[in-house]
Amino acid sequence: MKRFLLMLVAEGVDPRVFLWALLGFTLAAAGWVMTLRRALRKKSREMRMEKEQYSALFTDFLDPILIGDADTGILTDCNRAAGDYFGRSRGDLIGSDRIASKSSAS
Repeated sequence: MKRFLLMLVAEGVDPRVFLWALLGFTLAAAGWVMTLRRALRKKSREMRMEKEQYSALFTDFLDPILIGDADTGILTDCNRAAGDYFGRSRGDLIGSDRIASKSSAS
């Protein structure tokens, strides 16, 4: 930096102009970073609220809900009502590749 300032002086440029420009750029970059951080916090808050709403809806829904991988057929999630319906715990259902029908489970 010192070498660059000396070069500016040798060329007849006032180094204060460069330093002010550098300060302006630094402040602009800092403002941009703060704006991005604010936007990220807002989006994170919105996503957390959406997740909580989805989770409450999914967990408390009275009908069985099963979510599985279409390619493998493996169950990736289910709600409490699905466990009650099939007479198994959620932990037993999640990861299974097939679920016996209610009539054959009895």
